[in-house]
Amino acid sequence: MPNSSKIPPNSTKAVERIFFVFFYNRDMEVISRTLAERFSSKEGRILYHIAKGADMTKLDVKNAAECSMSTVLSAVTALEKAGLVTVRSDKAKSGGKPHSAINAAQGNAVYGISYKAGVLTGSALGLRGERLCNHSVRVSDGKVSPHTYVERVVDGLLELSPPPLAIALAMNCNEVEKVGASLSERLSVPHFLLTNTAAMAYRRLWETERYPFAVIGVGNRVKCAVLSDACRVFDAGSLLCPVAATAESGRYESLLSVSEVERCLRERAYRGHFFLGAPHPAEITSAGEYSRLLALTLATLADTAERMLAPCELCLFGEYVTDGFFDRIRAESRRPDSLRLLRSSPADFADGAALCALVEGVFSR
Repeated sequence: MPNSSKIPPNSTKAVERIFFVFFYNRDMEVISRTLAERFSSKEGRILYHIAKGADMTKLDVKNAAECSMSTVLSAVTALEKAGLVTVRSDKAKSGGKPHSAINAAQGNAVYGISYKAGVLTGSALGLRGERLCNHSVRVSDGKVSPHTYVERVVDGLLELSPPPLAIALAMNCNEVEKVGASLSERLSVPHFLLTNTAAMAYRRLWETERYPFAVIGVGNRVKCAVLSDACRVFDAGSLLCPVAATAESGRYESLLSVSEVERCLRERAYRGHFFLGAPHPAEITSAGEYSRLLALTLATLADTAERMLAPCELCLFGEYVTDGFFDRIRAESRRPDSLRLLRSSPADFADGAALCALVEGVFSR
């Protein structure tokens, strides 16, 4: 499971301290690595390059994987027997010896399941990372075990796609480890547990093929996932929501949606308190002021992550991070050119979880 910790939201210095606790200062040149370098298995690395290509010859595979021809031959034979690649013989246009055309085999899938806003969404992806299908189930009864709803999503995916080679769950509940173990036993496949923020990190890794990088997710809580040789996630605490604070305790008891925050802030009777690295709480009475301070907070977190982790790329996503709000964050940041906005939807989270299953459960075989 990812490492996590909570920090008090009223101190930007705490943001820096948490980075020091979980990571190390990297005031040095970034060593950029490729996704293929994550795979220690020669078969996994070769399968990855085949999946990223099309109609590859054995020489193409050899050059892409930077290995010997004997390694390619043995790996392709093993992968073909496992049903992970197909090999056909194509005639040469010049009339010479026919050559092999190697492709990732169809009929294989990995599953990812994500929970967001009362809905479980499942995605089935092929070996190329292509989406085969989606299936969603609304969680309508809190008394029903999460296992029941997850099983419904899995059954829906099984009706529309092949059985999975691996499965990943991006959900936060007390029974998630038990659910994952039960699915592994039922489907005879490995399972992986992660957060939605980590799922977005895997999705971005598949798109860029280079790491390390960091992803900051602004949802019910602010979380940061750092993907290098492993994926680590820490919890930066509750969303800095003035509506959720109480004058008596100064604690954030609940997290509210964007629309609810704006509604409460526009009520004349409301007088909230907002903590932002200051010795005393500041009074917030307008949505515009709240938005500015929240943008400053996220920019501070992003700048700290960029300085201490030195990622190749730093991405932000979340309900609050619209195009306009992202522009505010960039305006407050000391390193605006290093920030990137990611689109996020329930299907994106499920796809990212499935890509985790693909990277860690298939290519790391």
